[in-house]
Amino acid sequence: MNHQPTLAGVSSLAIDCCLPAPVSGGNFSRSYNEVLTPPTSLTSEIKDRVLAKLKLRLQSYGQSPSPFQWAGLSDVVDTLTAMLSGTCPPKVHLSSLDPGMGKTTALTQFLKEVVRSSDHADVGVVVFLSRKAEIERLVEEANLRPDDFAVYTADDEYNAISPTPVNDAQVLFTTQQMLTSRCKGGSFEQCSAFYYLHRVRDVRVWDETLEPGEVVTLSSDDLGELLPYLRRMAVTTADQVQDLLGKTVSAPSGSVITIPAFEGLTGLRVSSDHGGSLRRNLDALAAMSGRPVRILPGQGKQKVALHTREALPTDMAPLLVLDASGRVRETYNCWNRHRTGLVRLRSAPKDYSALTVHVFDQGSGKDSWTKNDDRLAVEIATVIDSKPDEPWLVVSHKDFVSISIPKLILEHVTTARDRVQFVTWGQHTATNAFADIPNVVIASTYCLPDWQYSGLAYACSGRPVNQELAHSAVGAIRLGEHGHNIYQALCRASVRGNDGGRCKPCTAYFIAAKASGIRDKLADWFPGCQVTTWSPSRRRLQGQKKRAVLDYIATRRAEDPDAVILFKEVQEAVGISDRKQLTKIRKCEHFRAELTELGLQEHMTGNRKGANAFIRFFHPILGGD
Repeated sequence: MNHQPTLAGVSSLAIDCCLPAPVSGGNFSRSYNEVLTPPTSLTSEIKDRVLAKLKLRLQSYGQSPSPFQWAGLSDVVDTLTAMLSGTCPPKVHLSSLDPGMGKTTALTQFLKEVVRSSDHADVGVVVFLSRKAEIERLVEEANLRPDDFAVYTADDEYNAISPTPVNDAQVLFTTQQMLTSRCKGGSFEQCSAFYYLHRVRDVRVWDETLEPGEVVTLSSDDLGELLPYLRRMAVTTADQVQDLLGKTVSAPSGSVITIPAFEGLTGLRVSSDHGGSLRRNLDALAAMSGRPVRILPGQGKQKVALHTREALPTDMAPLLVLDASGRVRETYNCWNRHRTGLVRLRSAPKDYSALTVHVFDQGSGKDSWTKNDDRLAVEIATVIDSKPDEPWLVVSHKDFVSISIPKLILEHVTTARDRVQFVTWGQHTATNAFADIPNVVIASTYCLPDWQYSGLAYACSGRPVNQELAHSAVGAIRLGEHGHNIYQALCRASVRGNDGGRCKPCTAYFIAAKASGIRDKLADWFPGCQVTTWSPSRRRLQGQKKRAVLDYIATRRAEDPDAVILFKEVQEAVGISDRKQLTKIRKCEHFRAELTELGLQEHMTGNRKGANAFIRFFHPILGGD
């Protein structure tokens, strides 16, 4: 079943030429032509060339957007050409077309045309990226020459990609962090670091997530970290921070306090030896100085002071934002409801009827993996082994404490392991290398601290932190962030593909607690997808050491039903040198289940404080039989 809306009265010529023909129905946020000033003849020619070449490029990728999706791409090109001609309204223009639709390709085709247009040689372009690694890909796709562009980051190696000075390069690639550090809350027009031919750049593009406000926090731990440095540099300030630390820790969670006015913080010098956290904490303290903050709970007895500030220069618009997650993140909805200046371009989600999602109703955060590591790993390995001839992608946390999720899963996989790829949260938006993989496991849930969700709600709504927020507002932000991460992670795989507005076939397996609300939102995030329940397999325990322990115990049980099998004996027999490793095996749910099947239980012998042996049920030493 095709879940794409139909286009009534659209001519084949309009579709072939990638032009936004008149439509009825569909998932359009607005009629974009009502907002933009009609293009000049020169920019109209560029637009037509960009759209024509965009179509050819997408066809070469095997992509065929639906007519509604073409209209969304046309809005992207309209916005770029309107900025080029100086006719674009001073708004933030958000394109939230799904991954793989061609947003970035539209940008690179536009860059190609701009640098070759002598009529626009004096118009500068700046692209703000979240990751430096994206720069080389964009340069290659746009086929830019070294004298067409410059790179401006804090990394000299990346800057050396082009020898052209920033002021002389028509196209500038930089990072979003550079905008924050160079403008420092001031005017973009006055920030000469980004100038082209000694004037501000007119075409401005922001890649991926944009929030209108920045969340600023200082935890009680952060305040404590400042004290040794401030004792050496500014004793009076150190005493003030110590008093603030006590006030922060004692303040009730949810209360509002006012930070004292600290003077002279901006004059303090921080050497590179101190690291980035000290510089960040001093910046946060300066931002909060003399202002109210909300105190929220952190980890354990930790308290966190929350503040927000504007993230963008007030004259940053017009700005084009390319963020596929704009459709699922609540932050943009919050911005739209409570602030001004955001305009959504037309968007049409893909038809995800070729996607089947199996959900295992089980927590999968770090705490859950710590408690249920073997159980979760066995379930994931079971589904991987169910398709022994197909490639898989697994998305999980980075290694934490003593747990490596990839290592645990591979330990239980009994089929070929080289077909299983892993990507960690934090890198789940950084690559398209897995776009042909049809099977995905979202092995863990990526969660921000609770105070971060509150901060995003305040930052995007523009409300001061001394005003109360509805619990439902913070919950909506939290669920939207889950959607953003899941959406980006899953779209690393084959579901990213686009065939006439429909995703390529894909099967996904999610582990997520019922209370998270993720299961209920999947149909909204992936319209048309099929959602089913992933039932536990109760597969027999795998893993070399675990299997060896059970095999040894079973052999001893068969040789002597009344044997008292000491833990120490088992360790020596199977080559486990660390007692903690055997303890971990014993706590594994699957191990305990198989131990019960063998008719064995743990028992304490001698003058020990805890169990130190395996014995059969109703053993004579228990007084049974």
